[in-house]
Parts: sequence; structure tokens; C-alpha cells
Amino acid sequence: MGIRGKITLIFLAVFLVTWVPVSFFLFDWVSQSLQRADQVELEAEAAKILNQVRLEPFLMPLPPLGYQLDLYWQREGPPAVDSLFTSPDFVRRSDTLAYATLQRPEAGGQLRLELARSNERLRAELERVTRYLVGGSALALLLAAGLIYVVAGAALRPVKQIISVAQQIEASRSFERVPVPTARDEYATLAHTINAMLGRLEGTLRTQTNFFASAAHELKTPLAVMKAELSLAMAEAKEPRLQELLSNQLAEVEKLHHTIQDFLLVSQLKTETLVVRTQSHAVAEALYGAVKRLRYLSSERQVKLRVVISEEEVPSVLFDFEKTEIVLANLIENAMVHGLPGADVLIELSEHPHAVAVSVSNQVSEPLPPVTELRQEFKKSKSLSAGLGMGLWICDRLSALQGQSLQLANPPGLFKATLFIPKQA
Repeated sequence: MGIRGKITLIFLAVFLVTWVPVSFFLFDWVSQSLQRADQVELEAEAAKILNQVRLEPFLMPLPPLGYQLDLYWQREGPPAVDSLFTSPDFVRRSDTLAYATLQRPEAGGQLRLELARSNERLRAELERVTRYLVGGSALALLLAAGLIYVVAGAALRPVKQIISVAQQIEASRSFERVPVPTARDEYATLAHTINAMLGRLEGTLRTQTNFFASAAHELKTPLAVMKAELSLAMAEAKEPRLQELLSNQLAEVEKLHHTIQDFLLVSQLKTETLVVRTQSHAVAEALYGAVKRLRYLSSERQVKLRVVISEEEVPSVLFDFEKTEIVLANLIENAMVHGLPGADVLIELSEHPHAVAVSVSNQVSEPLPPVTELRQEFKKSKSLSAGLGMGLWICDRLSALQGQSLQLANPPGLFKATLFIPKQA
């Protein structure tokens, strides 16, 4: 439940806690007022009748319809009571009747009159008041809840704007700042605080990406020199043991070169400075370059790369040759490193109606994380434990920059990645 709903519930709880006692107080006050008014009316009717009673000659008005009357004379001194008139259905002290008793001096005694009337009218009036009070309270509660819900939404609108902008913030060259409300309140303080934090994060990210880029550029030259010298030394070496040693060293240099290249790509992707240059190329050439890059890793892991190309001629398409070659190399490398030992990696190049597809599939022994998680940067699992965990993330970003589509599938015992390169329009 959101803050808006919680505010509404809190208001309803406060409303109930305060309004229920007030309602009971109002009902009690109205009930007593109605009872007093009913008793005053009954006593006034009794006084009217008593004032018209005469003993000699005896004269008494009949009570109105719905009233019961008991009239008697009580002598002073020795007790003596003479009943003058009693209504046929008069009942003394019944819970369903209201009573009024009046008396006046008359002929050496007291003339007493008891007037009774049914209290059903009073009860009906009290029930009507109860219904109105409960219905009005419920209606007021609903209206208040709706009003506070609308007001809470308006009050939280600046927070929603901050959340909307914050959800779109990504680690790129610059962070978009959240809007600052014009009012000088806590919302404005929150927006200023978040913007200051984003500024610090932006500076930290810029420092990190600059370090990655600088380190990658500085390491590329000595690695290229080492690679050239090792290749020359291996060509001149005569002893098989020395050739094997140099070959192993050259393979490690190749791995380090690929890692540095990944660091450079990450920094360029993070800062959005990577330039894409598309030209018409044959996809088979990029695939051949990717396989050539991995010849040392293939030999080291004793993994065979089975390349299957469609018999039909695959047309040239528009793509960035270097970046597509990196994507294919990363896909094949992932297949070799994380597949079953000794299992072949199948690479298929085929033509589709609107794209040229390159699929890389390999057998896996352990379940992989969901394919959506494999696209995340630095995502690694027990099965995918080697490397930086950036391969598929880099593939996904590089292919998206070129308008290509990377599909990942993970059926039982198999992992398959397919790169779709759109055909030239």
C-alpha cells in the first residue's frame, strides 16, 4: 500500500476515534432533549385537563385520543381516596407508557391527576434520529475519505515527480536531476538533497569510467608489444617445450587483451561515448574474425567449434564490423568457457526473411539463472563463475546500439544465443 492509501487509512482511524465518542454524546443529548420535550408536552396536557376539572358539579374533559387518565381526590387527615375517573385501559407504571402526575388543593384535600401516553412515538423519533446520525456519519466518513485521498494525492504529487525522474536515471554520462518544487517545504529539501547526491554519484562515476578508459588505453600498447614479441619468439624457438611455454604465455596475453578491451567498452558504454560506424559487410567475415580471436582458448580447453553456414548465399548487411565481431566473440567465448567439458560449440549462420542470424549453442550441466538476469552487468552464478560477468551485458548493449537483436534461450541442458542482424533496406 502506498503512502496515499496509508494517509487515508490513518485519517479514517483518527476520524473514527474522535467521531464515535462525539456521536454517542450527541445521541445522548438529543435523546434526553426529546424525552424532556415529550415529558413537558405530557405535563402541559395534564395541567390543561386538571384546570378544567370541577367537583361540584362534577365536570371533567375527556382526554385526547391516545391518552389514558386516572383522576381521584385524596382527603387530608385520615387517609381517604375517592376515585373520580379512570380510563378503561389505564395501566400504572408500564414500560411502554410515559406518565405525568399533577395535583391541586380542592375541598380540604388534594385533587390528583395521572395522565399516561404511549412512548412509541418517542421511540420512533429516537430510532429516526439514530438512523440519521449513523447514515450521516457514514456518508461524512466516505466523503472525508475521498476528499483526503484526493488531497493526499495532490500533496504527494511532487514526490511522484521525483520518483518518476529517479526511475529513469541510469549510470550514463550525466544524471538527470529531479524537479525542485517551488514551495519552500520538505519536498524542496528532499529534491535538493537528491540532486546533491546525484551530483556526487555523477562525479564518482565519471572518475571511475575515466580510470577504466585511461587504464585500458595505457595497457593496450604494452600488451600489443608483448604479443608481438611472444609471437616472434615462438616462431624462432626450436625446442618444443619452449614453444609450448611461449604459446601458453601468448594465450594469457590474449586473455588479458580481451579483458582490457572489455574494460574499455564498459567505460565507453557507460559514458555513451562509443561511436558506431556501420558499413556493408559479410557476416561470415565477422564470424571468421571472432573464431580466429578464440583460437588459443579453443586449443587450451580442447573445444571444437562447429561452424555451419547455410548453403544459400547470405547477403551482406549493414553493421559495425569491429563491434559485431566483439559480440560474436563474446558469445562464442561464453559458450566455450561455460559449456560441458569436451562438448562441441555449434555456430550456425543462416538467412531469415528480414535478418541474418548467427546462433551459438552449447550444452550446460547446471541450471542457469533466468535469461533476463544474464543480461545484467556483472551477473555471475555458480555455473558462470569465470570472467567479469560482463560478456552478455556487453553483447546486449553493443547489439542494441547497432539496431540488432540478441535473443537468449535456456531450455533444459542447453544454452542458446542468437544474434539477428537486420538486412540492408
